Amino acid sequence: MPSFKVKWNADGVIFNKPTIFNTRQGLQGVGEAGAEVVSPVSKLMEYVTVAVKNENGNLGRIIIEQNKLMMDFLRRIIPHDITLDGNALVGQLLPAMDTGLADRLVYAQRGNVR
Repeated sequence: MPSFKVKWNADGVIFNKPTIFNTRQGLQGVGEAGAEVVSPVSKLMEYVTVAVKNENGNLGRIIIEQNKLMMDFLRRIIPHDITLDGNALVGQLLPAMDTGLADRLVYAQRGNVR
Protein backbone atom coordinates (compact mmCIF):
# COMPACT_ATOMS: atom_id res chain seq x y z
CA MET A 1 0.00 0.00 0.00
CA PRO A 2 1.61 3.30 -1.03
CA SER A 3 1.95 6.03 1.57
CA PHE A 4 3.40 9.51 1.80
CA LYS A 5 4.24 11.90 4.58
CA VAL A 6 2.31 15.17 4.86
CA LYS A 7 3.16 17.92 7.30
CA TRP A 8 -0.03 19.75 8.23
CA ASN A 9 0.29 23.36 9.38
CA ALA A 10 -3.04 24.12 11.04
CA ASP A 11 -1.56 27.08 12.95
CA GLY A 12 0.26 28.50 9.92
CA VAL A 13 3.79 28.24 8.66
CA ILE A 14 6.69 30.53 7.71
CA PHE A 15 8.40 29.99 4.38
CA ASN A 16 12.00 31.24 4.43
CA LYS A 17 12.89 30.27 0.88
CA PRO A 18 11.02 30.18 -2.43
CA THR A 19 8.45 27.39 -2.47
CA ILE A 20 5.95 26.49 -5.20
CA PHE A 21 2.68 24.64 -4.68
CA ASN A 22 0.51 23.08 -7.35
CA THR A 23 -3.03 24.09 -6.38
CA ARG A 24 -6.47 24.01 -8.01
CA GLN A 25 -5.85 27.67 -8.88
CA GLY A 26 -2.56 26.78 -10.59
CA LEU A 27 1.00 27.11 -9.34
CA GLN A 28 1.32 29.34 -6.28
CA GLY A 29 4.60 30.64 -4.89
CA VAL A 30 5.61 31.88 -1.44
CA GLY A 31 8.85 32.88 0.23
CA GLU A 32 10.40 34.44 -2.88
CA ALA A 33 10.85 37.88 -1.29
CA GLY A 34 12.07 36.69 2.10
CA ALA A 35 10.15 35.12 4.95
CA GLU A 36 6.41 34.89 4.31
CA VAL A 37 3.65 33.56 6.53
CA VAL A 38 0.79 31.38 5.36
CA SER A 39 -1.91 31.21 8.01
CA PRO A 40 -5.48 29.98 8.34
CA VAL A 41 -7.91 32.92 8.29
CA SER A 42 -9.11 32.21 11.84
CA LYS A 43 -5.52 32.28 13.17
CA LEU A 44 -4.71 35.38 11.14
CA MET A 45 -7.67 37.18 12.71
CA GLU A 46 -6.37 36.20 16.17
CA TYR A 47 -2.92 37.58 15.33
CA VAL A 48 -4.40 40.84 14.00
CA THR A 49 -6.65 41.21 17.06
CA VAL A 50 -3.69 40.84 19.42
CA ALA A 51 -1.61 43.31 17.39
CA VAL A 52 -4.41 45.90 17.36
CA LYS A 53 -4.94 45.53 21.12
CA ASN A 54 -1.21 46.04 21.69
CA GLU A 55 -1.15 49.15 19.50
CA ASN A 56 -4.28 50.59 21.12
CA GLY A 57 -2.54 50.21 24.47
CA ASN A 58 0.24 52.42 23.10
CA LEU A 59 -2.18 55.21 22.15
CA GLY A 60 -2.53 56.34 25.76
CA ARG A 61 1.25 56.71 26.04
CA ILE A 62 1.36 58.57 22.73
CA ILE A 63 -1.33 61.03 23.87
CA ILE A 64 0.45 61.65 27.18
CA GLU A 65 3.74 62.27 25.35
CA GLN A 66 2.03 64.63 22.91
CA ASN A 67 0.49 66.54 25.83
CA LYS A 68 3.93 66.89 27.42
CA LEU A 69 5.29 68.25 24.14
CA MET A 70 2.39 70.69 23.88
CA MET A 71 2.95 71.94 27.44
CA ASP A 72 6.69 72.35 26.81
CA PHE A 73 5.90 74.33 23.66
CA LEU A 74 3.44 76.57 25.52
CA ARG A 75 6.01 77.21 28.25
CA ARG A 76 8.54 78.33 25.63
CA ILE A 77 6.24 80.66 23.68
CA ILE A 78 4.48 82.31 26.61
CA PRO A 79 6.96 84.64 28.32
CA HIS A 80 5.14 84.84 31.64
CA ASP A 81 3.36 82.62 34.11
CA ILE A 82 -0.22 81.64 33.43
CA THR A 83 -2.56 82.15 36.34
CA LEU A 84 -5.95 80.51 36.17
CA ASP A 85 -8.70 82.68 37.56
CA GLY A 86 -11.88 80.70 37.42
CA ASN A 87 -12.39 78.89 34.10
CA ALA A 88 -11.86 81.85 31.77
CA LEU A 89 -8.51 80.70 30.32
CA VAL A 90 -9.53 77.06 30.18
CA GLY A 91 -12.75 78.00 28.39
CA GLN A 92 -10.78 79.85 25.73
CA LEU A 93 -8.11 77.17 25.22
CA LEU A 94 -10.26 74.05 25.48
CA PRO A 95 -11.86 74.05 21.98
CA ALA A 96 -8.49 74.42 20.24
CA MET A 97 -6.88 71.82 22.51
CA ASP A 98 -9.73 69.36 21.87
CA THR A 99 -9.32 69.78 18.13
CA GLY A 100 -5.54 69.44 18.32
CA LEU A 101 -5.67 66.34 20.52
CA ALA A 102 -8.34 64.74 18.31
CA ASP A 103 -6.14 65.34 15.25
CA ARG A 104 -3.15 63.80 17.03
CA LEU A 105 -5.22 60.76 18.01
CA VAL A 106 -6.30 60.23 14.39
CA TYR A 107 -2.68 60.49 13.21
CA ALA A 108 -1.55 58.08 15.95
CA GLN A 109 -4.24 55.57 15.01
CA ARG A 110 -2.95 55.69 11.45
CA GLY A 111 0.56 54.96 12.69
CA ASN A 112 1.84 58.52 12.35
CA VAL A 113 3.09 60.60 15.24
CA ARG A 114 2.84 64.31 14.69
